[in-house]
Amino acid sequence: MKENPKSNFVVLQTPIGRICVGTALPYPCTQKPAVQYNSDGTLVKIITASSQIKLLEKDVESIFAPSLYQNCMEPEKIEILPLTLEFFPKNQLRISTRYTKKEVNICACRFSTADWQAAFHTTDCVHCTNCGRCGW
Repeated sequence: MKENPKSNFVVLQTPIGRICVGTALPYPCTQKPAVQYNSDGTLVKIITASSQIKLLEKDVESIFAPSLYQNCMEPEKIEILPLTLEFFPKNQLRISTRYTKKEVNICACRFSTADWQAAFHTTDCVHCTNCGRCGW
């Protein structure tokens, strides 16, 4: 485990790749980013709002990442919904976000990891007529 004091994050080398766990985030996180170990030093759980995972399982690609959530009724309320990784015996891994959960065998899949940045993305909401804030 490497800690970078200038940027307030820890870089972990895990069985699925490099995972960053940052504590200096632009918005509050619903769960505090953390790393948990067993008493014997085995990695058990990672809660991160700084990394995303690309999973390739049987030629099907899935991306798991934290989410940036803005409350539509209170637009000033913005929070990050983190990505949680839980490591179990026999190379089992549970990947969960607010919206999805998946359990996989680490040996049967290919993983790649990347940094994740909290940013709003413009969507095509021409078909939407619910809020009216955008002028449609």
